[in-house]
Order: sequence, then structure tokens, then C-alpha cells
Amino acid sequence: MRDSSMVRRDRRGFTIAEMIVAMTLLLVIVGATIPFFRAQARALDRSAGRLDAQQNARFGVNAIDRDLRVAGLGVVDAQPIIVYAGARVLAFNADLATGVKNDASAVYYNADLSGQVLSSIGSARRIAIPTTSFTYPDTTYRQGGGGPASAAETIMFWVSPDSTSGRSDEYLLWRQVNDAPPSMLAAGIRLQPGEGVFSYTKTDSGGRPVPVAPAALPYYHMAPMHSISTGTRPDTGVSARTDSIRAVSIRLVGRFRDPRGNDVLDTVATSVRILNAGLNKFVSC
Repeated sequence: MRDSSMVRRDRRGFTIAEMIVAMTLLLVIVGATIPFFRAQARALDRSAGRLDAQQNARFGVNAIDRDLRVAGLGVVDAQPIIVYAGARVLAFNADLATGVKNDASAVYYNADLSGQVLSSIGSARRIAIPTTSFTYPDTTYRQGGGGPASAAETIMFWVSPDSTSGRSDEYLLWRQVNDAPPSMLAAGIRLQPGEGVFSYTKTDSGGRPVPVAPAALPYYHMAPMHSISTGTRPDTGVSARTDSIRAVSIRLVGRFRDPRGNDVLDTVATSVRILNAGLNKFVSC
């Protein structure tokens, strides 16, 4: 038979002092780990924010790069390749899209596109280059001088302030083809006063590549472009400057605001050679 005092000792629980000590230790441990987990959460938010900013900027740069690499494709003799070269706006001609199957002159086929974006715009559809007062074209470009309209569209990229962000240094990136409605490519683009998206490299009189001074911009191509009758007369004056451009550099800074209101920035940049700029179109057998 078990002793009653032993039974009482077996049933004895924690004392109040022991409970207080245990709870104190638990609070100390929890208090020590909370800052660690908060720091890890902030680091994760910042890493995710940087990735978002980078992806946003990279998407915009890749979209410009994809179209700009084929600048000059499908242009006719009288039609310029680069129309307007500014620090925050770029316009050029290229035959990007076609609605005709097996059309070897265009980059891609899309039967769903309207005729508004499948060929060049004539003088009757003259438009203002976005964010500028420069209008284009005042010439209707035709194949062979009097044949069908040129198939090369006018593609424009530019940035404009984001009026919904509440910040003066936050911009939107846009793309437009001919006189069709523009489409927004990227938001959260950070630009400081006087900072540009586009910069240019040209050739000097000796054929050497040199940067175009930002103060010299914009370069723009005024019509009539080349001699429509012969297609061989070189441009002179202001219009000749766009023909001297050999490369376009693109730089976008993506911004993401983390939950604490801090800016997370990431820069994406590339450079694209304009292989056909300044060259006359020759046809040989």
C-alpha cells in the first residue's frame, strides 16, 4: 500500500515561482526572435520589390529593343529610318506587321491587326510625335515613287509623367504605332529632372563613333526626305543628323515602394545598333 504523503508528492504541480520563471524565459525568447523575423520579412519584401522593379524596367527595355532592332526594314527610298530622336521620345519607321500571309518583307504576321497599323501613314493622317510639337509626315511614301504605299509603319516610344502616383519623378512608358491608340508598357519608371531614357551614338566626319551631346537633341527628320524622283539625293541640314545615328542606348530605372515607404530602384540598360541608318536603298540583280 502506497504512502499517502508519496501520493501527494506525485500530484504536486508547478509552483507560482516556477510558472513566473518559465513565462519570463518564454517572453525573453519570443522578444529576441521577433526582431529577427521582422528583419527577415523586410529583407524578403525588399528583395521581391527589387525583382518587381527590375522586371518592370526590363519589360520596357526589351519591348523597345525588339522593335528598334528592325528599324529601317521595309522603308522606301524617300522614307526616313529615324524620324525623331529625343531624350525621352523616339520615333522610327519599320515594317513590323503584316496582314498578308507569306509576306516576307514584314517581321511578323497578325491577321487580327487593323489596316491602321499595317502600312505607312500618309500626309492626310499626319500626327504629332508624342510630347512634342513636331508633326509627321508631310509626305506620302510610295514604293517606286508612285506605286503602292510604303509598308513601313511609324513606331513611337516615349515616357510621360504618371499623374496618379502623386510623385513628380514617376513616369509611364508608352508605345504607339501610326495614329492608333497608344498602349502603356510599364509604370513606376523613375526619372530625375533633366534625365533621359534615350541617348545616341553617331559617326563623325571620319566615320568614328561619337556620343550625341544631350544639348544637341532632339534630332528630327523633316520632309521631303530623300529626293522622291531619284531616291539617291543625300539629306542635308537638320534632316541629315538623324541619318548619322548609328546606335541608340536605352536606360530605364524601375521603382518599387516597399511597405515601409522606402524606394527600391533597379536599372536596366541596353544599346541597339541601327544597322541601316544613313544608307540608301539599292536594288541589284
